[in-house]
Amino acid sequence: MWQPKRKRKRKRKKKICDPKNLPYQEFLLSPYWQIVRAKVLERDKNTCQECGSTRRVVPHHYHYAYKGRELEHLDCLITLCKDCHTKKHSTEPRWIGF
Repeated sequence: MWQPKRKRKRKRKKKICDPKNLPYQEFLLSPYWQIVRAKVLERDKNTCQECGSTRRVVPHHYHYAYKGRELEHLDCLITLCKDCHTKKHSTEPRWIGF
């Protein structure tokens, strides 16, 4: 006796989140950014490239043209301490950000 074929449920592939499309605050929490962050801090020996401090250091984007592709453009990032990072952002034009 003939029976209609059952439709098979397709397993959906999990979409890998593209870091370029994340809001900036979410991007900073992404596994991708954590890898980039570690590489930049390691390259700069966890030292602020402006003042030489080793306390409270963070990576800083010179610009955001390569957001989501930082691993290919690590030269567009620099390690700064929180104080130098704050100073850098207070002197940059507003349009550099997102």
